[in-house]
Amino acid sequence: MRIKTRRRQASVKKPVKVRITNEFELVKKLEIWYTRWTRNVGRPLSPLNLKKKTIMMLKKLKVSTNTMSIITLDWVKKFMKNRGNLEGYNDDEVYAGLLIPFDVYGIPDTSLNTAVNPDRKVWLLMAGNKSGRHRTRVLVIGKRWRPPCMETVNMLGQPVIYAGGGDGFPTQDLFKWWFETEFCPVALSINSKAVLVMDKTPFIPEKCEYNGVSLQQHDGDSISKSSLFIEFKAIYTALLLTQASLHQQPDRSIQHFFGKYTLKDAFILLHRAWLQVTTESFSTCWKNCTYTSALKCIILSAQWLAHDLGLEVSDDDMLIWILSNPEEVTEPENLSTDSEDIEIPPSATQTVDYLKKALLWVETQPLEPSFVIAIRDLITYAKQARIVCAITSSYNFKTRKKCIFKRCWQARLV
Repeated sequence: MRIKTRRRQASVKKPVKVRITNEFELVKKLEIWYTRWTRNVGRPLSPLNLKKKTIMMLKKLKVSTNTMSIITLDWVKKFMKNRGNLEGYNDDEVYAGLLIPFDVYGIPDTSLNTAVNPDRKVWLLMAGNKSGRHRTRVLVIGKRWRPPCMETVNMLGQPVIYAGGGDGFPTQDLFKWWFETEFCPVALSINSKAVLVMDKTPFIPEKCEYNGVSLQQHDGDSISKSSLFIEFKAIYTALLLTQASLHQQPDRSIQHFFGKYTLKDAFILLHRAWLQVTTESFSTCWKNCTYTSALKCIILSAQWLAHDLGLEVSDDDMLIWILSNPEEVTEPENLSTDSEDIEIPPSATQTVDYLKKALLWVETQPLEPSFVIAIRDLITYAKQARIVCAITSSYNFKTRKKCIFKRCWQARLV
């Protein structure tokens, strides 16, 4: 006996048709399609081909002719420019620039009274290509020409560039100097051509071109308010709180750490935070997109570090802090450089002794050989500097000058 069974027909949901009635819905639909295309194919379309494919897509969706009339070649070029896709440039040749105010003392707990320092409020200028594989050094723009913490510092050994003086704000002349001396040589070192795209600000000139590298201004402020800057800020804060936790002791509070924290200490953290930004943030900084899972983990880790230090930071505080810009730090009237401690560097002989002791400790730790090699190279360099200092100090320039003058006079008499 056969038992008849009914086959249940699987209910297949029909895709919901998207109705496009205005330009906003058109841009949203085109952005989704164009993102999938560039992700699958790996290269952007030309403006003319993108225009043809957009019209074909709108015809399939039965969009009205009034809405389709928006699609012109200039409209398509503007659409591609606002998303970092420029005709004739690939992802390695298109750079996104950031010019942002930054607080090197910035932490989520705003109620904490940190030290008032005129060097805490700076401006940062940096750039990275759309693929995220190449980035320039960070230019730090401060108020003072040479802060006391940098009195004896040689900036050639620092991972960032510092420009101080004036009122601490960037200028168009400073941007042109950075564009010609820093960005163009670095970008052309790995590319045959390049273009820098930045948000419109009064600190950036409208046109700037040098050695075939051009500057284009981005409509709006999506780059400076994108996940690229938010991730950089969150990573820097996590590194800063990590340093504070290492400094914290029973007799030392977090205020004591910020009292000793200087702009020179922030240089290495700014450099590391800029290098640790994910490549995904560079590709999505051209548009207002939602936070990625990696960015949420970074923000959450910064919040946990703040809790470990005893700071009261809620989710709302983190959201307000991560989206806010640093406030202007007022400098006290009686602030003078005499009240700030200036560290005197050790001599070459003392440095050799210190490095030898550091080498003994490093050799007992399970570290990479590069650390031991670096310390040994520093010891060799310090020994060479010690010899040069000894020769220079024993050389009597005054006596040598008299001897040369006497010989010249004798030769003249002959």
